Amino acid sequence: MKKLLSIAMATALVATCATGVAVGAAAIEAAPAAETAQVYLVPGSWYDAEEKETRYNTVEGATALTAEEKAGLNFAEAQTVYKAGAAGTELPTPETEHTDAEGAPFVFQGWWYIVNASVTYTETVPETREALYLYADFRAALSQRHEPAAPSAQVGQGDKNFMEVTHDDGTKEYLPLLVSGTDQSGKSEMGYGTPVQFSNEYFELRHNDRIKVYLTNISEEGGDEEPTAYPKRSSSGYVVTFEANGSGTNKTANYLCDDLATSTKDGAYTMAYHHSDTMTFRVYIKVETSGRLDVYLEPKA
Repeated sequence: MKKLLSIAMATALVATCATGVAVGAAAIEAAPAAETAQVYLVPGSWYDAEEKETRYNTVEGATALTAEEKAGLNFAEAQTVYKAGAAGTELPTPETEHTDAEGAPFVFQGWWYIVNASVTYTETVPETREALYLYADFRAALSQRHEPAAPSAQVGQGDKNFMEVTHDDGTKEYLPLLVSGTDQSGKSEMGYGTPVQFSNEYFELRHNDRIKVYLTNISEEGGDEEPTAYPKRSSSGYVVTFEANGSGTNKTANYLCDDLATSTKDGAYTMAYHHSDTMTFRVYIKVETSGRLDVYLEPKA
């Protein structure tokens, strides 16, 4: 789901007196204390792959902003924004029809907002002097906030292979990669005696998610006893091929691109999900003998 943050900043108007200007003897009344500003609830949206349209979550019983009240705010026309109520009151539970690949509903993890560049979760309406927006955190069972999904300890022949997905708010998810065969020639055997590839179950990607791939014991010499970031750096840099299906109707490059700034910064190659919609994919990753990656994202139909 997209995490949009819109903050209205109040500007204090300060009165000053120029040198030589006479000031009356009457006392100047102090300005009244600023009232608590409005807090808004943004339950968010998700992409319905079957209907191929964006759907919006709701907050039962809450008061929605009118079109006039929402005018000028940075939200989609169909997105409903609600009033949160008085400071200190308990926040409601939003609702969603979003389900995972197995049909299990996404679970509400709490309302969050940004304070001092950090994500803060709250169960009550915060006290604030500025307009504040609270965003609903819905997650699949794979990535509960209180218990992040961990890499599989035993995959294939005892190897540990996974993807690290970093979201815009800095939270991370670790998605296991399973080992399977591939009939494509020229792919690395990686100690298995036959060409292999890595894949996973369906998972969700949101705009600006960054992906790193960690694999274990995939070199021909059987090295990398601990999970190691791939692709390996070559003399020409990091090399990844974003593949397309046979007909060319689905191109991974439509969803992923090189995140070279991050890759250069921490020494591990990173892919960025640049599509504007939140979508669900299965990934297929093949490793060339040279250490380069071939990556294919298959959207859920």
